[in-house]
Amino acid sequence: MYTNAVLSLFSTMCAVALSLVFNTMPYDYFLASLIASIIGAAPGIKLQSYIVQKTGKAQYSLMGFNLIVLLCLVSVTAYQATLINMKKDDGYQTWKRNSYCLK
Repeated sequence: MYTNAVLSLFSTMCAVALSLVFNTMPYDYFLASLIASIIGAAPGIKLQSYIVQKTGKAQYSLMGFNLIVLLCLVSVTAYQATLINMKKDDGYQTWKRNSYCLK
């Protein structure tokens, strides 16, 4: 019943740990991701069990989880695109290499 929550937590943390090991992610990003994963997992598991208890079906909780992930992806993409356009309008170079990516 909790497979999607457990798999998403562990796959996210494994990807972040690999990024930290191969030095492609700053240490403070790793800590922020770790804290967000831990804080988000507990309410997510409780909410999933509540939905299954009320409806008797696990599909509704999975649809809700997928909807939340989709909304996060869309909102982060829109926010970052807005920031890139604002920086470009201010005269900053928007496509340059940083010390922590594209090594």
